Amino acid sequence: MKIKYLRLLDKYFGFLLNSTLCIFKRFFKETPPSDAPEADRVLIIKFWGFGSIILAYDFFQVIRKKFPSAHICVLTLKQNRQAFEMAGLFDEIIDIDIKNLAYFGVDIIKIISYLRKKSFDISFELEFTSRFSAAVSYLINAKKRIGFQYDGVWRGDCFTDALHFREDVTHR
Repeated sequence: MKIKYLRLLDKYFGFLLNSTLCIFKRFFKETPPSDAPEADRVLIIKFWGFGSIILAYDFFQVIRKKFPSAHICVLTLKQNRQAFEMAGLFDEIIDIDIKNLAYFGVDIIKIISYLRKKSFDISFELEFTSRFSAAVSYLINAKKRIGFQYDGVWRGDCFTDALHFREDVTHR
């Protein structure tokens, strides 16, 4: 599937999905996340940007050091799997094939169901413009969901802890 179609799908379907989730969330009271620093199961969601995956390597190392005995799982696109394998920091890598829209729909439902059963303590959603990945983060239902909010893209109320993404801040 071409990237331009995926971006259009994310823009319109993602907006609709996140809007629906926000409405749904109003009817069900969530258990507040624990601030406990321990986690047995950690999920990292990173779909887009092979280069940004490489740049996030230091973050992945910090997560492994912070939770040395945790089962750390990554959810990514099939074309990015090798970058995560090469890092050697993860216990499980789940990839999604986006070549066929029908297969993708069935695959994502199976993956969300599988990940919900794992009962993650923390999920880190590392996209900042994808509405779809924010919705996936919410649907997986980790106790603590950390992700970016970006001024240019409304991503709903999918995170327990939202970090404001700022393009004007650089770290050296």
